[in-house]
Amino acid sequence: MQIRDQVFVTKTSLYHSFAPWLCVFEILIAPGCHESPTITWKSERLSPDGHWNAVAHSEIIGNFGGQYDQTFVQLKEVGRKGPGNTILLLSHEYRDIIISMNWDAPNHLNIKYRQSLRPGDHVDVNFQAIKCGNVVISAEKM
Repeated sequence: MQIRDQVFVTKTSLYHSFAPWLCVFEILIAPGCHESPTITWKSERLSPDGHWNAVAHSEIIGNFGGQYDQTFVQLKEVGRKGPGNTILLLSHEYRDIIISMNWDAPNHLNIKYRQSLRPGDHVDVNFQAIKCGNVVISAEKM
């Protein structure tokens, strides 16, 4: 009975001696493992009436060999504070992607996209909105 009590006390004291160090690791070291995404390119298209701005940009997300590329298309009312609304999210193999944004009318945004010319590249649609505010959104693969 005496030995069990000592083993239990030893486990408890080990836990209490390492717990503060685990907290220090989480606060000081672990946040450095999550870097901010790197933006590789950005493009903007203003609607014909000047009320909306479509912004596309690609980001490299992740680190330590686990990187992937995503392209976001966001729609924002001109003069409005804060970020725009994400209307299209594409993931792809390489940094470069072929994308075009054209306003067919003040309330119709047409987006066309395709993978780069590199062998083995592909594009996956992760999110697609069909309307934002009064703007109808068309997105299609070239």
